[in-house]
Amino acid sequence: MTRLTTRLTNRDERGVTAIIFALCAVLLFSLGALVVDLGNAQQRHRDTQTEADFAALAGGAGNNLPGPQATPLASDPAVASVATYLLKNWTFSDGGSTPSLSVLEQNLTDSTGLTKPDTNGQVYYGHFTASGTLVHNLNQLTVVTPNARVDFGLANAMGYSHTNVAALATVEIRSPKIDELPFYAATGCDYGQQTISQPSNGTGGGSTTRYLAFGSDTNAAGMLALNPAQIALDDTKSNLVINGSNFTNVTQVGFFENGNQVQSGPPPVIVLSTGFTINSASKITVAAPLPAAVTSVQDTWYVRVYIAGAVNKWSDENTALPLTVGDPLLQCAQGSSDGNFGTIQLSNAEVKNPTAANDVIAANIIGPLDHSLAVFPKAHQGSPWTCTTAMSWTVVWPNDGTNCVDTKTGLPQGAATEGFITGVDILASPGHEAGRLDLNGGTGAGTGCNPDTGLPVTRIVNAGSPTLSYTINNDTLSCFLVDKTGSTNIGDIDSPNYNLSDPALTQQIYNSPRFFWVPVFGVVPVSGGSSKYQIVDFRPTFITDQPNSATYSTAATANNGITIKSNALQSVQVVFLNDNSVPPPPGGKTSPYVGTGPKFVQLID
Repeated sequence: MTRLTTRLTNRDERGVTAIIFALCAVLLFSLGALVVDLGNAQQRHRDTQTEADFAALAGGAGNNLPGPQATPLASDPAVASVATYLLKNWTFSDGGSTPSLSVLEQNLTDSTGLTKPDTNGQVYYGHFTASGTLVHNLNQLTVVTPNARVDFGLANAMGYSHTNVAALATVEIRSPKIDELPFYAATGCDYGQQTISQPSNGTGGGSTTRYLAFGSDTNAAGMLALNPAQIALDDTKSNLVINGSNFTNVTQVGFFENGNQVQSGPPPVIVLSTGFTINSASKITVAAPLPAAVTSVQDTWYVRVYIAGAVNKWSDENTALPLTVGDPLLQCAQGSSDGNFGTIQLSNAEVKNPTAANDVIAANIIGPLDHSLAVFPKAHQGSPWTCTTAMSWTVVWPNDGTNCVDTKTGLPQGAATEGFITGVDILASPGHEAGRLDLNGGTGAGTGCNPDTGLPVTRIVNAGSPTLSYTINNDTLSCFLVDKTGSTNIGDIDSPNYNLSDPALTQQIYNSPRFFWVPVFGVVPVSGGSSKYQIVDFRPTFITDQPNSATYSTAATANNGITIKSNALQSVQVVFLNDNSVPPPPGGKTSPYVGTGPKFVQLID
């Protein structure tokens, strides 16, 4: 019985091995199909990614970026370059890729091309977030390749005939990181020699034109002196005494802000006769408090008097008396070759006392800025050259690529002294950041000048106290000229018209703390803090007072653009240079393209 049972059991198990082998064969066949076919798909995706990368780089090359508008058009140079690259280089693997060459060519070259939503490739200005949201950016180009079909072989037995693969790549135009300072120039006043000084236009009774409102007015009154000539910001207690002559018929006292050779300053803040007393023909007392519109604005105001019935109403602008509100301001000295040079209002997270406005400005002078500045998109630039957050493409501080900024008229003298010379307290170690030009720990350590010329590269100044001296950088602009023969001078490089075939300056200029870039506005701000302005360009700038005739071997002047008086910075003289005179900076860190100067395409995704 046992033998019979064993025999029956053996008979029942016959053929099991064959069944198991068949099942395993199917499984192995399926796995083989997956390995082979999915491997082909993966390899095709790698090829497609490479094609996407190179197509994006081709699209962003040359002057194709920034894009001219938010939505790409088939006629845009960047889109046309992507299409050209794909037509020449698209891989039609294993004979089964779609679309065919003729279909692809039609889709890439018709009136909408890569700009229409389909599976034959698309182009965007901007990048996609991880969640798939498009973030517009005219400096970026994203290419999505056409779908590439990969036909399956072994996987057909499993009911899968093919798959489609595509790839995405994003490039961005960037610039070698440039050293930006929180100052501004204005179109029409953004080349050549500029001066910021205190007092901004000398003293009352001089002949310097101030470009005040009603500049052609004159009357019989004479202006001699103010007491006081400086008051604290938000002062509510000071009376103002005006000394002069022929005051008997004065009916108004006006506080004016200066303008420039491009446009006059704004209308005055007026005190009527009920707000002042005519003490005598030679003395007027304006009672406290002075107008809040004056005392709340740190600026140099100019006082004139008005006589009713005169042929011309306001006293001569050339005899207007300066009244400084708050810290003395370094302001542009107005003249035929001088333009407006003011301060951009930016924050700084590194300052130990962020509520101290002078410390914040000083820290931004020392640099670097917390965030980058950039050019307002050229397609949206235009009169009145102001900007608001409601406008497209406006980026405000604190954001990288800030292109819309608030301003302060002039530069506070204390901030300038700290920023360039004495330094400022900061949160990080060592707790005090040396001034920009200070050789003892500041960025001024890089001299840049060729020592073989024998030109001075350092200078000792007294600032902060009568006994405290600083050794500051004293580079001269001319010693960075490539031409050592004397045939090239500064006048060749600080004009809107550049006639040299190559950059006239050496790369060593980037090592000098006297060299930096400043943004340019499309209009001269009449009054700081009243509007935000579009940044329309950037201008390379160097601190010096060398004349246009200076050549390679010309030595520095006694001040070399930095004048110290009474232990404070009295004036800063700069030269705004033509962009083409400056070579590409040395390699290193990069920043988003600011709209001017050298740029290169970088693959970022």
